[in-house]
Amino acid sequence: MTDITRTQRLIEQLRSRIGTDRPGQAPVRAAASPPAPAGGAGTGTRAPSTSPAAMVKRLHEAGITDERVLVGRLVEGLLLGELGDGAQGANFQYVLGQVVQTLEQDPESWALCQACVAEAIG
Repeated sequence: MTDITRTQRLIEQLRSRIGTDRPGQAPVRAAASPPAPAGGAGTGTRAPSTSPAAMVKRLHEAGITDERVLVGRLVEGLLLGELGDGAQGANFQYVLGQVVQTLEQDPESWALCQACVAEAIG
């Protein structure tokens, strides 16, 4: 049995909230996807230095301590891993802000985000 990391739990929550409830569109990812490697997050297609956790760690090392900003970077990396780098742009940044705000309003999801960030900055 494979251990499920906090980041994998978060990405599964994000997957369930995007892609499947958009009428007329196919889901973003297939329901059964292989688990991400334990050392990284997302789909595992990115180099370890560009993983969401590495992005958060670099931001924290640069002196950023605002939890919401760090969670935003984590979620951005996770979503780009799911949607592809072509998803970037003004609309993506707006949606990213909405996703982070929604996560912040759900205590369980926000606690999971905080745990993922704490693990990333280790």
